[in-house]
Formats: sequence, C-alpha cells, structure tokens
Amino acid sequence: AALAAISPFPLSTDPAEAIVRAAESALAVRRRYQFFVWTQSYLGRLIPHQLAVCGSYDRGSRELMFDVFNSVSLEPALMDALGDARSLLMQ
Repeated sequence: AALAAISPFPLSTDPAEAIVRAAESALAVRRRYQFFVWTQSYLGRLIPHQLAVCGSYDRGSRELMFDVFNSVSLEPALMDALGDARSLLMQ
C-alpha cells in the first residue's frame, strides 16, 4: 500500500525500465517515510544498499540537513557525523 502511494507502477526486473520507474516515482516523494520506501524499493533495485544519506535544505534553519537510513548497525559517532552537515565527514 505504501508503494502504491508513491507510484502505480509495479517493480520491474528490466534495468532500463527500472531506471525510468525510479525517476518517475521519485517525483512523488514529498515526505521522509516516502523517501525511505522509495530507497528500499525502486532505488534498491538499481543500487542495492544498506546505508543511504539524504541531504535536503531546511528553509527555516537555512542549512543543509542530513537524514541517515540504514539497515546495518553503525557506531554512534559515525551516525552523528553522517547526520551533521558541519562534521568533517559530510563537508
């Protein structure tokens, strides 16, 4: 049901079609949970991953914010660095 909210297209095994579907479905992503579902479905078919970091501009604070999406355990210091736009790692 969550995927249907993002895109009406089924997942494809054809790489070219998967790229098109990933791009089309990305346009509908507006919320953090939608981005997570998109990375686990459409993007995950193209680029299998266990860690994704998403950067977005926050108009209120006028700075770049990072969200970390992971399915593997990471050290707390690494999680902090990945989520901090001012950390040496993210700069």
